[in-house]
Amino acid sequence: MTSQIRRANLADAEDCVKLIYVSGPHLFSYLFMQKELELYDVLVPAYEMDGTTFSKENIFVEEKRI
Repeated sequence: MTSQIRRANLADAEDCVKLIYVSGPHLFSYLFMQKELELYDVLVPAYEMDGTTFSKENIFVEEKRI
């Protein structure tokens, strides 16, 4: 099995946004005063837009290949 580290892209949005949320669920819920599923609606645009803290341009993913 091999792996490759690469920059995140739009296709990774669902998985990356879930991991962003998991990194601080209480903080996100407190800051945005929304429940988990509603927070995804806030985090996905931040992930997709360059120049934001949670932008895909700031995230690397490891892709494992069999």
